[in-house]
Amino acid sequence: MKKALGVIVVAIIIFCSYVAIQNYSSESENDSQKSEAKIVPVVIAAVTEKVFKNPIQALGRAEASESVDLSVNVTDFIREIRFTEGQQVKQDEILILLERSQQQADLVAAQAQLTDSERELNRLKQLVKKGAVSQSEIDMLQTQRSITLSQIDSIEASIEQRVIKAPFSGTLGLRQRSIGSLVQPGDIVVTLDDLSKMRVEFSLPTQFLSVVEIASTVEARSNALPNKIFTGQITAIDGRSDIQSDSMLVRAEIDNAAGKLKSGMLLNVKVLGPTRTVLVVPEEAVLQRGRQHYIFIAQKNRAFEKEIKIGERDTGWVEVTKGLTKEDWIVARGMDRLANNNPIKVQERWEKPLEDLPIDENSKKSN
Repeated sequence: MKKALGVIVVAIIIFCSYVAIQNYSSESENDSQKSEAKIVPVVIAAVTEKVFKNPIQALGRAEASESVDLSVNVTDFIREIRFTEGQQVKQDEILILLERSQQQADLVAAQAQLTDSERELNRLKQLVKKGAVSQSEIDMLQTQRSITLSQIDSIEASIEQRVIKAPFSGTLGLRQRSIGSLVQPGDIVVTLDDLSKMRVEFSLPTQFLSVVEIASTVEARSNALPNKIFTGQITAIDGRSDIQSDSMLVRAEIDNAAGKLKSGMLLNVKVLGPTRTVLVVPEEAVLQRGRQHYIFIAQKNRAFEKEIKIGERDTGWVEVTKGLTKEDWIVARGMDRLANNNPIKVQERWEKPLEDLPIDENSKKSN
């Protein structure tokens, strides 16, 4: 009986051991399957070279290269308005006429008086030769003629003041007065801006004096026109620096032939310095933890996390100063699901960052 009981106990122990071994094997298989399921599909990009221009960035406001408020110098009524709002006008084009009928009548009278004085003067010159008149009478008539000429000049100037012309070619703004309005000296009727070229003033730290110079190239962007880059050159650098901010005022002139920029628009300005060739990666591929920057390198269907040092940034690009070579391939998309030494499946390759390249053929075959 005892022997039979011992056999049963041994059999039970052997059975339990077998079940435990089977369960362990099953769990190991499941863990292996789960591990294989963690393969992450990614897009990889080549580390490439790019020419960086060492831009110095600043903020400035666009101003028309020439700008004026057209106002009147006399008190009178507006007789004619010969422009429309927003019109392009040429230099010396007549824009506004004030009432001038009285001045024109005075001019006609003065010119008639001048004609009469000159005729009388010519007659007396003939008589003086015969001794019929004295020289003093001729002198008095010549004085009268000079006075009349001065009156004519004054009347013509008064008429000219009542004709408002464009001092330069440009674009008119909004009209501030109507026909028939009584205007007084200093009243603004319309604005005129030359928008073919724009001035941009901005401040730069004095530490950049060795880089910034007259004729340095600048690029400007506006948030209102995000896909447009405006180029120009520095035309002036202030001879004095601001003591409090240790900065200097710089003025640049930007081409605006298409008229896209308007006065007062805020611009992001880049002053382009000396060029240099650097290694770059897509900006979206760079991860940051604290002050450190990381990237995933793609090698033999696995992704390895690596710390890098970064430098300047350009639209969509980041300069890598340490940690990569131009032979490396990095994970550009999908890295948010990766861990170090994670298996990956390449779905797309970018020979150059930020370009829409076709799906890699090898990836298709592996599917």
